[in-house]
Amino acid sequence: MVADYRRRAAFTREDLSVRPDSADATISGPDEDLATARQRALVLKALDALNAEQRAVLVAHDLDATPIPDLVAALKPPPQHPLLAASPRTPTF
Repeated sequence: MVADYRRRAAFTREDLSVRPDSADATISGPDEDLATARQRALVLKALDALNAEQRAVLVAHDLDATPIPDLVAALKPPPQHPLLAASPRTPTF
């Protein structure tokens, strides 16, 4: 019973000799909060500019870690008419 008494959180002592590393500190000031909010707004604005297919490719590559060659193979464009394929305006993949 005495051992249980000393294990309770209310009776433990905090070790003040250990200081957290500055890299581990997650406390941010108002300047960092403002910069983070601006970056977030910029990213959301850029995402809103993408169409659904572009957003799907971005998510597949950046979040799901799908390699680009796999994305190209999955999103292979339909075959084009031979006369249009020679046009300089036609993008090549």
